[in-house]
Order: sequence, then C-alpha cells, then structure tokens
Amino acid sequence: MKKLKAPFFISGSFLYDFPQSFGTTAGIDFPLKHTTLIKEKNNGYVIEKNWELIFTANAGFYRYEFNHTGLLLSIYLGKRHHYKNASYFETLAGAGLLHTVYDGNVYVVDDNGTVKQKNNYGRTYATINIAPGYGIDLTRIKKPKPFTVSFQPIFWLQFPYNSFVLPHGSLALTIKYHLPNTTVSVKNKIVHKSHHV
Repeated sequence: MKKLKAPFFISGSFLYDFPQSFGTTAGIDFPLKHTTLIKEKNNGYVIEKNWELIFTANAGFYRYEFNHTGLLLSIYLGKRHHYKNASYFETLAGAGLLHTVYDGNVYVVDDNGTVKQKNNYGRTYATINIAPGYGIDLTRIKKPKPFTVSFQPIFWLQFPYNSFVLPHGSLALTIKYHLPNTTVSVKNKIVHKSHHV
C-alpha cells in the first residue's frame, strides 16, 4: 500500500439556517485515507475511480434576529468521491455542540426570592449532523489553483430541546484554501478489478 501527499485545507462557509438565520463557520479539512479503484472492461477500456475517507472540523455562529445567537462546534467523518472533471461528491456524518445566547434580559429567582438578572444567558445542546455536498476541486485541474468551492445542504438535530429534539435544515457555501507547502501523508489503496471473461 503506497502513500501519497494530499492537500490540507482551511475553510470558510456562509451559512443559512431555515427559516431566517444567517451565519458563518471556519474550519479544517483533510483526508485520512485514499482509495483508487481500477476497472478493466472486456474491450480493454479502463475506468479509474477515486475516493477518500475525510475528516472535517469547524466552528462558527448563526444569528436568529430578535431571538438568539447560536455558537456551533462540529466534527465530521465522510467519504468524498473525485471525478475526472475535478468535481467531487461527498457524504458526511458528524456530531457537535450548540450553545445559544438569548436576546433580551433573562431573570432568575433564587431560594430567598431575590430576582437577579443573568447576563449573556443561554443553553448548551448536542447536535447530530448529516451533510451531503458537491464541489469543484481546483487543485486537480491542469493549471492547479489552491482552492475548492462547494455547496452543501446540512440536516441536523438539536437536543434535548423541550425534552425532545429540534430539526434544522441549513445550506452552506464553502470556500477551502490549500495552505502552501502543507500536505498530509495518507495511505493509497489501489484495487484492480477485471471484467474479462
């Protein structure tokens, strides 16, 4: 099993969470393993497919106007399929934390009946996230550029929320930048399959 050098990306995303929240995230993205599948057809035509096991992590926030601000932290593992035209499709699954800070004033009453104001009061929740995505990897074109651009719907659950869960649907537009002279060394598994009879 050979090893290859793969890009280490830093990323920035513009986030929209339905129905009316806008935000942004920043993070890192790199592969853990690379697989190349080579299929040889009966007519001698060879098809090559490439995919990676990838890790991503990001942190950010969204703003729900007149309600609250959400602080996000999440990690993902997933599979990214690369195509000859430099496009890719990926499916990610992950988990994270959400901390909400409420707008307006929040008051509490202690055991003595004294009312006190809580500054920057909020709550912390766990999240479960599923995120398919489609992008263009400009590091794989004939004249490589150190960027990728991707579009990603994100489906996530916030819990416990009122003793249950709160589903979310978000959209992310992400730009990733390959740091100069920064790569990761990953195992490259090559699998040969033949359709000869």
